[in-house]
Amino acid sequence: MGTYKRLLIILIPILLLVIFLFIKIDFNKITSRVIKGSVRQLKEKSPVEIYSILFQKPEEGCFTAFNCKDQKIPYIDCCIWMEFETCSSEFDRVLAKHSFIETKYLKQDSLLYNIKFEGKPKWWLPGSLGDSILKFSFKRDSNHEQILFSNTDHSHVFCCDRAE
Repeated sequence: MGTYKRLLIILIPILLLVIFLFIKIDFNKITSRVIKGSVRQLKEKSPVEIYSILFQKPEEGCFTAFNCKDQKIPYIDCCIWMEFETCSSEFDRVLAKHSFIETKYLKQDSLLYNIKFEGKPKWWLPGSLGDSILKFSFKRDSNHEQILFSNTDHSHVFCCDRAE
């Protein structure tokens, strides 16, 4: 057997071992990141954390959550649902983030403003906002939209952030 063949017989297993180790190390890194990210995603977020994700951190003293239902698994759970109280300046800041379309409804027109998305919580009742209900909607694309319902002074808000 020539020197060249002996060298190949020795180098090929060493090369395969090195390739295997690189693949295993990268695979472990990737799976570790995916698992950590999944656990972080499933971790319960506070209403302030969820609000901050949607609209950035609220003005000091201008956010009180009554109810909140997070989207546990994005694209499987349709929506983030929130009911909160806010200041008019904070609400104006939120509206300035996008080109929201405003629509005004009377309380009795619930068939027009009631959202039919799957998983809507029982406490999510924009009809409780009074006789006049303002709807602000922004559709980023066919799979993502934000809908805010508020009373006329913008102090009480129901939010649905849909991302499917």
